[in-house]
Amino acid sequence: MLNLVSCSAPPVSDPPNIQWARDWPNPPPPPPPPPPPGEHDAKLAKLPLPLSVANARRVLTEATIYAPWGFGFEGRPMQALAINVLIEQPQGLDILETVYREANTPGRLLALCGLRATDKRRFILLSAPYRHSTEEVPVYEGCNGWQETTTTIVSRMDTTDVCSGIPTAKERLVAQFK
Repeated sequence: MLNLVSCSAPPVSDPPNIQWARDWPNPPPPPPPPPPPGEHDAKLAKLPLPLSVANARRVLTEATIYAPWGFGFEGRPMQALAINVLIEQPQGLDILETVYREANTPGRLLALCGLRATDKRRFILLSAPYRHSTEEVPVYEGCNGWQETTTTIVSRMDTTDVCSGIPTAKERLVAQFK
């Protein structure tokens, strides 16, 4: 014999998306799509030069893409310029570590890039979580963008001069903004 405790269901409230039915046949427009990666970075690329330490930190901490050598039609390398500004500070390596702790993944990778150029020991220590990660981030070179794993980006930092060349390219970086 089946013993039913209750045959009635509790009252059901409207589902969260029922508003569309109430508005039919004139539903509200859909929400706008999220901005493409890099839109915020493009605004940061318009910060006044020379970059202050605070603005250099912002460029890295608020990064939504990894593009140290520039992106977009103009290809202004604001991220590399910001790395140089921070490297030149008396506490530059500590500032880069702070950026690493405060930023999202693109900004952390940029902080690692600065550390790779100046302190390989710190770079190795802080890059460890990304050496076998499948997390992907937006990467840009000029007008070309794609997704790339953090493992691939960190490997490129190890095997090319993508980061180690930033301090020696300071004059060229500044010239690209004129």
